[in-house]
Amino acid sequence: MRIAILTLGTRGDMQPYVALALGLRAAGHDVVISGPENFAEWVQGFGFDYVSGGLDLQALLQSPAGRDLISGSLFAIIRNFRDISQKITAEIIDGSTQATKGADLILYHPKVPVATDLGEALDIPVIQTALQPIVVPTGDFAIAGLGNGLLGRRLNRWTYGAIRAQRAMFSKQLNGWRTSTLGLPPLPRFARGGEIKGKTLPVLHAFSKHVVPRPTDWPETAYVTGYWFLDDASGWVPPDDLQTFLNAGPPPVYVGFGSMTDKNPEAKARLVIEAVAKAECRAVIATGWGGLTADDLPETVFAIDGAPHDKLFPLMSAIVHHGGAGTTAAAFRAGKPQLVAPYFGDQPFWGHRVADLGAGLAPLPQKKMTADKLAHSLRGIVKDKSFASHAETLAHELAKEDGVSTAVDLIEKLAI
Repeated sequence: MRIAILTLGTRGDMQPYVALALGLRAAGHDVVISGPENFAEWVQGFGFDYVSGGLDLQALLQSPAGRDLISGSLFAIIRNFRDISQKITAEIIDGSTQATKGADLILYHPKVPVATDLGEALDIPVIQTALQPIVVPTGDFAIAGLGNGLLGRRLNRWTYGAIRAQRAMFSKQLNGWRTSTLGLPPLPRFARGGEIKGKTLPVLHAFSKHVVPRPTDWPETAYVTGYWFLDDASGWVPPDDLQTFLNAGPPPVYVGFGSMTDKNPEAKARLVIEAVAKAECRAVIATGWGGLTADDLPETVFAIDGAPHDKLFPLMSAIVHHGGAGTTAAAFRAGKPQLVAPYFGDQPFWGHRVADLGAGLAPLPQKKMTADKLAHSLRGIVKDKSFASHAETLAHELAKEDGVSTAVDLIEKLAI
């Protein structure tokens, strides 16, 4: 089959789909990927056709508007995203249209709802995918994005209506395209997502049942495959200066906040360094949020621009991060205790899953973070060995899963 994968977002939204694409190609399928322009060269390096389409979310998050966007609640984020998405919907439509030409099957990320319109017009199978539980309603917990999401079964299910609001924001634009270009009838403004002509589409959830047990009230069309891990193939090893640092003392704590940015990155860098000193531990700090230079650092702190998580995390004693789905999964896989310091979106959900599984402390929200609070958490996550024990047990269970192979098998069955 020729399979079109449509995704949008940061590196964490791209990497699992590259892993899946590699699995599909190994099974004999032809794959084309559509996503943000800034990932074109990286994805093409794996030998895949790539069609640019839509927002460079990483650039957005580093802009003043993006920093404002990530400071709000789930519904504030949806509202702010409306203003941005209306400007780039046409790009998403163009990229998705190009990517699906000649396709036999469409796989899509929830951020690309036009996939269902294209699948309907082309009369080909469409499979929805999700990196977090946000598209299939359940009474077990609220949509990922509302903290621990325990509002009672009725309210929990109600929160999944937020996904309908995503399409409703620009339904006029999409309906104009449906009717004038695709020759399809318009949809109601608050039409249910994840279905075509009233038929519910299958959903592949790319996380582990050991991390998020499959809700008993999910329909048969909702699957949990296990994580889609993309292993580093670059042969990365710690550079000499990092290896020297690692050899100089006990394993350090990793601190990194991924693609997230702060309004005052220099202040956040100083806060982290102060917390490490107060906790009397060692740390490797990823400088993705800026504000750090080698001259700023004490001997107990080493700064890196970045490194493959599957190679770096096993060398650490604990992982402090923003709570992105991919980083959380990588820390689980490495068997390391975690402290999630969430900004927005699904990040608090993953932080609470870490704590509920006994693999780390309760989340420390970025808005409430101080040097003293972070230092207290750093001491706790390193000294309480029960966190490491639970994390290692969970890693052992994850090692038994092969999410990509499971997903490929399901895709081949569902596409018939």
